[in-house]
Amino acid sequence: MKYTWLKGVLLAGFAALALAACDQAAETEEVTLNGKKYKVTTEKGMPVPFKSRHIEVTGLGPAFSSGGKMEWYLHAKLHEKGTFTVTVTSPLDASASATFQCTGPGEVTQPFFRNDQYPRLWNWYLEPETSWVPIVFSFKNKDSGSEFQVVQWTRFGPSVKVQIRRALKQLP
Repeated sequence: MKYTWLKGVLLAGFAALALAACDQAAETEEVTLNGKKYKVTTEKGMPVPFKSRHIEVTGLGPAFSSGGKMEWYLHAKLHEKGTFTVTVTSPLDASASATFQCTGPGEVTQPFFRNDQYPRLWNWYLEPETSWVPIVFSFKNKDSGSEFQVVQWTRFGPSVKVQIRRALKQLP
């Protein structure tokens, strides 16, 4: 199935990542999800992309198909050498878990959490207020056993979510 980025989502998903390139002072914003408080590093109100010696997240956001299917996509630069099993989870739904394999070093482009398999992770775009969506990637090197974790947040304001809903209605 072919997925496409909606213009508004593409801009929203990568706007935060572009901000990281600026030499701005990072801020901390407190976000409450399911009664639990989280501290999110932001710049100009948008989550800062995760970056470490292991990996650099270059994009994280939803993609939508003409058939009404929706799926999250990770774009990253993996700096570590090896074959990794990656477990994907989110505090939005403690029962949600997906896995995939990737090899580094190199680019990683991976879909996960399709809406028909993980519906609770897709309620955010229907809500009128700003939504914060955290995704957790746990990497385990199959050869060495070493592990590292990535927590990447996304933020979708009301106007972006209106654009998403309008665009979804226009899909065939």
